[in-house]
Amino acid sequence: MARNRLESILGSKSLVDIPQSSGVYRFFDSGGELIYVGKAKDLRRRLSQYKNAKRCKKHKRMRGILKEAVRLEWDVLPNHLAACLKEIQWIQERRPRWNIAGAFTFRYPFVGIGQEGKLSLFCFTASAQTIPSFELCGVYRSRFLSSEAFFSWMKLLSFLGHSERKRWRKDHPTAKGTYQYAFRRLPEGLLAPRWRDFLLGRDNQILSDLSLRLLEHSSARAKAEEVEEGLKNLRRFWEREALPLRRAIETTGFSEYPVSQAERDLLFLRYRLERK
Repeated sequence: MARNRLESILGSKSLVDIPQSSGVYRFFDSGGELIYVGKAKDLRRRLSQYKNAKRCKKHKRMRGILKEAVRLEWDVLPNHLAACLKEIQWIQERRPRWNIAGAFTFRYPFVGIGQEGKLSLFCFTASAQTIPSFELCGVYRSRFLSSEAFFSWMKLLSFLGHSERKRWRKDHPTAKGTYQYAFRRLPEGLLAPRWRDFLLGRDNQILSDLSLRLLEHSSARAKAEEVEEGLKNLRRFWEREALPLRRAIETTGFSEYPVSQAERDLLFLRYRLERK
């Protein structure tokens, strides 16, 4: 079935007409809408996989694309890196419905820190332009992992300091999807600026300092399981978001910081290729 469908999409052409070169390929539906963009080191080999797509979970997306597609186009590019960059460009500009990775970079989050007198300020946002008073770190890829860690972090700090969130939000309205917190009377070693190296993926010693401080508070000890879960979320964020971002920046020599939402996938593409 997949074989016949691909032959129908190719029309007067066949697989042998597809070059064995690096490039990108694009599927369009009957309304002319771009529904999927892919890259390949060998276009013919990659598209032949669509011809052989089976009725299994692994090939579900291929079969879904073929079911909707009526036209196929491809562009030959000089090398695989050029193909990868072109694929990301198409996805970010057109956001085809069968492309998930890289299509929603505008949702990649930043974490911000700030200090105003005795107030330590923290924020979570995907709208960097709405919070100029914060020093932003990121940009991180997983909104789920990042938000999970951020709200766990705020919960843990609430054991140690006095929240001024309501008063702060009243004087500093936030955009939708932006969350701001303010604390006073945090321990000296846990003030907002001290978290900078953690968010930059440079040093996670502050998590040990946070753990020791929490052990000193009876209210935190009474909720030991909740506290441990929060610390686990922060460690996971460090391992999967902050640390990989620092390594990618250092390996590629990337000079901008914070990394913009549109540049993040390109940065990690260059990082993976350089590691290879």
